[in-house]
Amino acid sequence: MGETVIRIVLEGTDAALAMLKRNESIVLDGIEKGMRDATLTILARVKVRLYAGPHPMQRRGAAGLAGSITSDVKREGKFIRGIVGSTMPYKTGYAAILEKGGPIPEIVPRKGKALMFPNTQGVSGGSYRAVLASGGTIRAAVNAAQKTSRKTGQSEWIFVKRVRARYQQAYPYLRPSFDAERDRVGPMIRTRIIEALRAKGKI
Repeated sequence: MGETVIRIVLEGTDAALAMLKRNESIVLDGIEKGMRDATLTILARVKVRLYAGPHPMQRRGAAGLAGSITSDVKREGKFIRGIVGSTMPYKTGYAAILEKGGPIPEIVPRKGKALMFPNTQGVSGGSYRAVLASGGTIRAAVNAAQKTSRKTGQSEWIFVKRVRARYQQAYPYLRPSFDAERDRVGPMIRTRIIEALRAKGKI
């Protein structure tokens, strides 16, 4: 859904830069660890954004949209690539359609008789969103919604037999999540480089 190249510029005295060059493999190890920190941070923000809304309803569980969002880091020589995205088919999957907008086909349950969505607009949905907004986990948000649901008698889930084909307006969640964390990526990587060098007794 788009690629952004982040170049880490290492600055310092001639002696310090020479030291970094001599220990290039250690520096790359640090960059790789920092990239993992960054992708996991972005991944968490993406999932909170999806569950908190204002996004359309989605299927629950591993087969749903949030369950399809993953992160990975690949190292190819001196190039390190961090990936946050969906395992759904590129361009045709619901993940890409939601990010950019476009027509979506009818959705029917693969298993069971109904699709189940979080009731984020109801009373239990308020508890759900409040936990996420305070930095809580999705599991904690679900537990809070369940407690509220038991007290009020309102289900925290909405069940439907199918979702009709329609045009889906764009609700970006990947790019905004990356942009929100962009300024933290560099410091995360620098911290990991320093840790890697210290662990090897280089500084």
